[in-house]
Order: sequence, then C-alpha cells, then structure tokens
Amino acid sequence: MRRYDIQAVLDEQAEYLVPKLAGKIWIDTDDHEAYFLSGAVKSLRRTLDLRGCQASVVIHPGHGHGSYMTDAFLREVNNQMADVFLRTHPAYPVANHEAP
Repeated sequence: MRRYDIQAVLDEQAEYLVPKLAGKIWIDTDDHEAYFLSGAVKSLRRTLDLRGCQASVVIHPGHGHGSYMTDAFLREVNNQMADVFLRTHPAYPVANHEAP
C-alpha cells in the first residue's frame, strides 16, 4: 500500500474505512487550478462512488485556484462544518453558531 495515496488506502481498507468516513469527506476544487489536482479529485470521487462512500466532492467549473471561494461560499462551508460538529458534540455550549 502506498502510505500517502488516499485512493490506494481507501481501496485497500475499504471495508473498514467506508463506514467510518461516510459523510465526513468534503472536497471542493476547481477545474482550472494551477496544481492540476482536478484529475486526481475526479478519480477519487469515482473511487468513493464505487465504494458507496457518502462524500461531498464538488469540482467548480470555470474557476482558477480558489476563485470559487466567495464570502457566501465560505459562510456556507462554515455553517456546514458547525452543523456537523454540533450534531456530533451535543453537549458543546453554543448559543448561535451561524456565521455573521
């Protein structure tokens, strides 16, 4: 197994990892970013889909590296992460977690 290859690790340990990772993988990238990662992200998305792993993998078309990260996008991501955190840590004392 290639230790740092996420896709290889997922393939080799799918039975163990898929249930633990379900709903915990959130990837956003663009299709014109400078590091040419969109191909690897598409491949990982196919592997996640084939393994039945519930994940959010979004490739934003027509954007360069990080240009899709508007204030509205970042607020939405913040709220999604806060929702997941509060669901999994119900005793955490918080009055209102929404971003301003």
